[in-house]
Amino acid sequence: MSEMDLQQYQDINEATYKTLKFINEKGFTRGSRNGEATFVNNYQFSIDNIKDRYLHLKGRTSNIYAQLMELLWVLSGTTSIEGLFTFLLPRAPDYSDDGKTWRGGYGARLFNKYKQLDNALEQLLNDPYTRQAVFNIWSHEKDTKVAVNEQGFEFTKDTPCSNFGWFWVDKDNKLNMKMHMRSNDCIAMDTEINLALGGTKTLKQLCEEYPNGESFWVIASSEDGVLCPALAHSPRYSTTADRYVKITTGKSVVKATEEHLFMLRDGTYIEAKNLKAGDKLMPYLELGDNDQVKLKKSNFVKVVSVEIVEEKLDFGDITVDGFNNFAINSDIIVHNCLFGMSHINILEFTALLEIMHTLVKQKHPDIQLGKYYHNVINMHFYENTRAQVERVLSENKDTNFERQDLESYNLVENVKSFSQVQEICSNIYESLNKYYKSSDEFNNVVHSYISLRERLGDCLLTQSFLLLISFISENSNSNRLFDIEEEIISNNLSYHKINPSLAESLRMSKKTPQYILDYIK
Repeated sequence: MSEMDLQQYQDINEATYKTLKFINEKGFTRGSRNGEATFVNNYQFSIDNIKDRYLHLKGRTSNIYAQLMELLWVLSGTTSIEGLFTFLLPRAPDYSDDGKTWRGGYGARLFNKYKQLDNALEQLLNDPYTRQAVFNIWSHEKDTKVAVNEQGFEFTKDTPCSNFGWFWVDKDNKLNMKMHMRSNDCIAMDTEINLALGGTKTLKQLCEEYPNGESFWVIASSEDGVLCPALAHSPRYSTTADRYVKITTGKSVVKATEEHLFMLRDGTYIEAKNLKAGDKLMPYLELGDNDQVKLKKSNFVKVVSVEIVEEKLDFGDITVDGFNNFAINSDIIVHNCLFGMSHINILEFTALLEIMHTLVKQKHPDIQLGKYYHNVINMHFYENTRAQVERVLSENKDTNFERQDLESYNLVENVKSFSQVQEICSNIYESLNKYYKSSDEFNNVVHSYISLRERLGDCLLTQSFLLLISFISENSNSNRLFDIEEEIISNNLSYHKINPSLAESLRMSKKTPQYILDYIK
């Protein structure tokens, strides 16, 4: 099997697992602007079942609501990342030139005045076998160095990874889509991590206590500066470094890899290698109103010295979903690392294919839904995530994805995933309740995403979003969200079969509205 071969996968989970396996076995390692990475070039694959687009792979953390929110954000056609988008994707500002927008946002380039997708749809409606149903995301007027400079930036953090795509109907009368992409994309083991239940444990101790990636509670910082308990998991060894950064504060000494992120007093992050004496780090902690633990507003932790040490040292990390930071050594906040191939992009484009097929089929009912094809010039994972990659590879196996086992495998994984959904929904609702000043403000945000129906016609809204809206509706004492969801269901906009475990939990809930019960019969 060469890099030029087309790899054929059944769903996003098989694609993710086998892509990581292929890169790990066949890839080459070299430096990049974000550190060493392992690459394969001109990697091509297809996905048969584009409706199974939410990642729930063993060993691979993923927030289903963050996935869904980014999809809806693309469909909204905006570049703004403020509000709910950044709340569910806390690292979004790290990839923004101004902290408020993603200038490379796909939606703003597809749904602007040139109406690229409308044009592609018109071509397909007029002639389903057209060769002109194409669209561009990369733009010479926005993404060249000259263009970036003209926009007021010396350089940009946000060059679109996806560049060009098209739709076509094949010999079997199926509508397919292909995307071309240019690129798809720690802390010392003796570092003490603050636990939510009190006390500290070293990363090494956590690895020994939770060897199978079990969950435990730590302290993390929310976007509005409130320290709160956060569910962490997967303590792990990441790498052995030949050199590291030794940061001394008034209270502690921290050893970190050069790229590890530390939170400054203003809430932004800085790489360990760029810290200097006198820098002010985010402090931890003080007692606020009603005995709520908060970040200190008037104090900071001052960096006394920063030293590059030339010696080998083992490093590791933990995962804190939704926060992506945690408190260490009782007085400062650091960022945790992330990894993975960009399943978010695949989610967005498979949804676009399904939307396009739904609209084309209204005029050409004999055209069936086809495959999604993905071609990446530089498919890679970063070396500081190798331990997580190896965990995914060890916790899954090829036989999980054999056709006769796929349905039962996905059912098991879905049940496992959705067994945690009620807790996730509860946490999200409580967080959003604090984040937004009023229920009306929150309702407006939700409504702005759901109202995309008017642009898209009949399209897919998944069971996860159904459950999230249902849960929030139950708790917000607002009939408005119920009305919106009833409209979605009455217009037959959700095509997924409801997950059996989810359906049962909705049936058992005394708060589930009758129209939802009718829907899941």
